[in-house]
Formats: sequence, structure tokens, C-alpha cells
Amino acid sequence: MAQWIGICGVRLAPLAQALKACVLGHPVIQAEEAPMRRRWHSWRRGGARPKKAYVRVYRTTNFVAQRAVLFDFCTSRGGEHPQRVLQDFSGTLVTDDYSGYHKLQRAGAITGALCMAHARRKLLKTHKLNGSEIAAHAVALIAQLYEVEREARELEPTQRLLLRQSRAKPIADALHAWLLEKRQTLTKADITAKAIDYSLSNWRALAHYLVDGDVPIDNNAAENAIRPLAIGRKNWLFVGSQQAGERASGRDAQPDRIGQAQRARPVGVSEGCLRAPADAEEPRPGLAAAAQLALCRQSRCAGCANRGCSGCSGASYR
Repeated sequence: MAQWIGICGVRLAPLAQALKACVLGHPVIQAEEAPMRRRWHSWRRGGARPKKAYVRVYRTTNFVAQRAVLFDFCTSRGGEHPQRVLQDFSGTLVTDDYSGYHKLQRAGAITGALCMAHARRKLLKTHKLNGSEIAAHAVALIAQLYEVEREARELEPTQRLLLRQSRAKPIADALHAWLLEKRQTLTKADITAKAIDYSLSNWRALAHYLVDGDVPIDNNAAENAIRPLAIGRKNWLFVGSQQAGERASGRDAQPDRIGQAQRARPVGVSEGCLRAPADAEEPRPGLAAAAQLALCRQSRCAGCANRGCSGCSGASYR
């Protein structure tokens, strides 16, 4: 079964490229990342050891008719990974305040928008810890912003922007003024001050959705898209190699994930990737090991490179 999945990963590579072009072709996308463990082969230190890796998700907003989700496996959390994926993207990127995206925003092609839910969580956590009335009032004002957004999300971008400007902007201005006023009464070390500082230092990006009807108020859609991965890693524990992670992220991004997002499976594209050539012969049992070895050599799998691939009986890559 693992061999079949590996072959599917190779066959679905063109679909992954088409999906990437689809996602990055939208003017507004959302991004999120989640950690996972990857086996790291080190013969000097006595075999495989777990090492942290990340999977990033890039997806369209829920405002578009054709929704799509793209997963990208990364060996670290470094900013070079989103820069690699988003190097040709021009538009608005909705994220948390991770510094890896700042270089892209400074280049000028990408406008940063932050998640209002992140600001709310920090204020709500402060209120639960010390019962801060300042934080409680700020959370109540953010709740009013979400009440307006529940009505706005069903509208077209132009009507959504008009509704936000007429009803949400006065609430946001009141929230900003409240945070500025109360911040002056708090010391720098105060936990409430730290939660307020996050909102004030990022206010322009947090309020960007008020001037663009295509931008969502938060990044919850991307967080929901990556949640199955966070739950699943408790079952499969780790990824066997870097290539396995890249294939798994590409495969998850294709038929089932995009089908969930847009409620329509891209049958024509996926069948084209998986269909065998017209002149292909039926595989004979005696050629199974040779076919696996050829596949491993073609893709330079980490298992063969480390003499640990069960499919090719431990043969090393040449």
C-alpha cells in the first residue's frame, strides 16, 4: 500500500503545480503553519532520530466561489520557505504576525493583513488570568466587529466593504482609542499591556479588512484547513523522510482537500494524472521489485540513499 501511495504522489505532481497556480492566482490568500516530526538519518549518531519540520497551508478565502487549499512541506520554519512559494504572488496575504513573512511584505508586492482572532485570544487570555476589565471591554468590542462580519460575509465585496465602513469602522476606531488610552495607565511589564501592545503595534494590518472587501477579518479558515494535520500527527507520529513529507503534503493538497474546499472534485485533472499510458502493459508479478527500484531511482528516495528502502530490498541508489 505504501508503494501505491508513493506512485500516486509522483503521478499527482502535475496536479500539485496546477493547484499552486490556482491558489496564487487569487488576489487574497491565507497562510498558516503547523509543526511535525521528521525522521533524520544520521549514521554517525547511530541511526534515525526525530527532527522538527513544518507543513504550511496556503488557501483561498471563503469569499471566492472556487476554493482551494495548498500544502507545502518545509524542513524548518525559516522565512525562505514562504518566499519560495510566494515569490510570484502579488496581493494580500492574511497570516499571524510571524516574522518570516515580513521580508515579502517589505518587498512591496505583498500587503500584509493580520488575524483579528489572534488579537482577541491574547486579550481574552489576559482577562482569564487576572480578570482585567480593560481586556474584557476590548474583547466585547471585538465581539461587535464579528457581529457585523456575520452579516457582511454573505454579501458581494462592494456591499461588504460599504457595510464594514458604515458599521464596523466606528467600532474599530473606538477599540483603537480605548487601547491607546488604557495603555498609558499600565506598566510595560503588565500582562495586559503586552496584549494591548500586540494590537497597537499591528493595528494597520489588523484593520486592513476594513478597506478591502475581499479580505477576511481573521485567519480561521487557514487554521481549520491545517487542523486535520495537527490531529493526525498524533496517530502517525512522524514523517519518514523529507521526500515523504513533500509527497504527502502534495497528495493531501490534491483531490480530497480541494474537493472538500470547493465541493467539487477536479475529476478531469486527477484522472489525467493517474491514467496509465495507452500502450502500457499489465505489470507482471516478477517485475514488482524492479518497478519499485526504478521508481526509487527516478525520485532519489531517501530510503534508498540510506539503504533502508523496503521496496527495493535495501539496494543503494547509484
